[in-house]
Amino acid sequence: MLEKTLGQVKLDTNRVCLAMTKELKRFFKHKFPMTELKFIMEFSKLSEGMMMGVKADNVDVLVANLKGEIVALSNKCTHRGCLLSNGKLVGVIVQCPCHGAKFDLLTGEVKAGPAVKPLKKYEVVVEEGKIYLKM
Repeated sequence: MLEKTLGQVKLDTNRVCLAMTKELKRFFKHKFPMTELKFIMEFSKLSEGMMMGVKADNVDVLVANLKGEIVALSNKCTHRGCLLSNGKLVGVIVQCPCHGAKFDLLTGEVKAGPAVKPLKKYEVVVEEGKIYLKM
């Protein structure tokens, strides 16, 4: 009888721990979202002064090599959503191919309209010749 009761207590304790673990995971995921590194390309494929559009988690991302510094931002113009990777890169400024909006790739700031909202920036990690994004 005592053994059965102890077994039941152990079983109930396991259920409580499992429920608490699920709740803690939900809490931490909501309060402290974990960032994940996503491999996007080999560093060697992006020569200096070059930009390229890639997909990361179904998000269009513009990756550019600005004098050895790799930057990543949204690849869609905030004016009408045109792909900036089809535009023109001069120094650190990309010009949208559709309506001419200009963005600073170091900051995401709008430098010339018609766009008014800045581009979203992504944190880049370069390790062992590979480029990753923190998503």
